[in-house]
Amino acid sequence: MRVYVILLLILVVACGTAAAQPKHGDLVYCCGGSTGYFDPAKPGTFTTLALVPPNYAFHSGVRMAPDNTDLVVNQVKMSTPSWTADLVALHVKGGQTTIAAGGGGKYCSLDHDNKWILVGVDRPFYAKNHLYSVDHGTGKVVTYWSRPSVTRFESSVIDRDPGTSLPYAIAAWGTATGPRVLRADRQGKTTVIVNSASPYYVCAALHPRSGDYLLGIGGPVGPLVRVTKAGVQKTVVSGYPLNGIKVTQDDFAWCVTVDLTYAKLAALKVDLSKNAVVTLVPTGLSSGLVAGIDVYGSRTMVCNQQSPGTVTVKVQSRHPQAPGAQYGLAASFARRPGIKFANGEWLDLAADALFYLSALNLAPQVFSGFQGKLDLNGDATAMVAVPPGLPKMDDLAVFVGGIIFKGNQVIQVTNSHWFVLP
Repeated sequence: MRVYVILLLILVVACGTAAAQPKHGDLVYCCGGSTGYFDPAKPGTFTTLALVPPNYAFHSGVRMAPDNTDLVVNQVKMSTPSWTADLVALHVKGGQTTIAAGGGGKYCSLDHDNKWILVGVDRPFYAKNHLYSVDHGTGKVVTYWSRPSVTRFESSVIDRDPGTSLPYAIAAWGTATGPRVLRADRQGKTTVIVNSASPYYVCAALHPRSGDYLLGIGGPVGPLVRVTKAGVQKTVVSGYPLNGIKVTQDDFAWCVTVDLTYAKLAALKVDLSKNAVVTLVPTGLSSGLVAGIDVYGSRTMVCNQQSPGTVTVKVQSRHPQAPGAQYGLAASFARRPGIKFANGEWLDLAADALFYLSALNLAPQVFSGFQGKLDLNGDATAMVAVPPGLPKMDDLAVFVGGIIFKGNQVIQVTNSHWFVLP
């Protein structure tokens, strides 16, 4: 009996002290000295996942890792006369792994070849801006190009829409007249979309349903704006300082902001179809340095192209109904016009000839595993065998996405990711 009681106590203590973990749909949030999460339906319930280690100052730019389970943040180390940042993986079960020492920036975006794309600027004198990448698997840092800085590169997004040969859209901040929004490629070609002395863009995201860039402007009232590929700017909502944007599959945006007292941190939900504020969710955290927001489980699908001819496609849902559910994928040369499903989520794929070829399993030797059943973890693997001998495509993007369903009910629509035809 005594042994039984002791074992019971051990189990109770173990269960009571088990590390909390985020669930599908929670908001993941960087808040200066820590990264954590909270349920947007339960305001003020922030749970810390990781604190900034000694000798480091803050986290920024949180993203879902390629496995859609762990998180990736930039971990900034303060020093004199400059500072550096490491790109690190935060494991939801505890601990962290450095992906690249000195490879961090502020925000990062995942490209088709398992590389995080980042922009950075020399500190403290802001002499040069850089576009570079960090390989998530190897940690290799490659600087594509550096340019003397007029404005300071703050954030970048990947835009591989058809006809856009410069896939990296960069948002800048600064007091001088100069590029505010520009596009670039890895070879150093650039073009300026917005060139002015203001506004001061501090964060950016791509809106796949329109192809516009969503940009947060520094200052006490924001605003959140759309900028078209031609550089036309329109206000979405104003009145809130912004420092992080996440676009969701149901056409909303979650933004990092503060509450109406400017004393506490909050998450702002914006309806992008109506250009209207939906809600302001307090976190309970004191206002301070914040730079990053994501939705846990939102990287449902990812392409990893490690050779010109082979692409691995991972489906990895963290939705509670996903284990054992059916899935169907498709490929397309464009993301628009997409398809809206009954659950309110968008499949960001255009219904072109490639869409039907892949979705209807008419080319199984090219698109294998595009239909099937998720395992008990909500995961599945598909492959694309790019036919040899194709004419030169100039890095034409092929987008991949899909749905997860049970019977006639769509449970979840995946994000769209891509690979490139050289």
